[in-house]
Amino acid sequence: ASEETEDNSEIEEPAGVFWIRKAVPRKNSNRTDVYYYVSGQKTRFRSINEVKQYCEDHQLEYNPNLFNFSGSVLYQGPVKTGSH
Repeated sequence: ASEETEDNSEIEEPAGVFWIRKAVPRKNSNRTDVYYYVSGQKTRFRSINEVKQYCEDHQLEYNPNLFNFSGSVLYQGPVKTGSH
């Protein structure tokens, strides 16, 4: 093939798709619920399977390593995708 291919190990997500992680402690429990959102949208993802389905439905690269639903990790904010 005459097409030159550079390093394709990083596939950039379409512009405007940024994941946000939120950790929400439950009021009467020691548990923390973890949700992911797509920036600018109200859809809340409660499990890795929901994230995977969303990515498949919208032709987005799915990388399960970006998502941590463990309540013991209290980080909230943008998800580092590795493409920046």
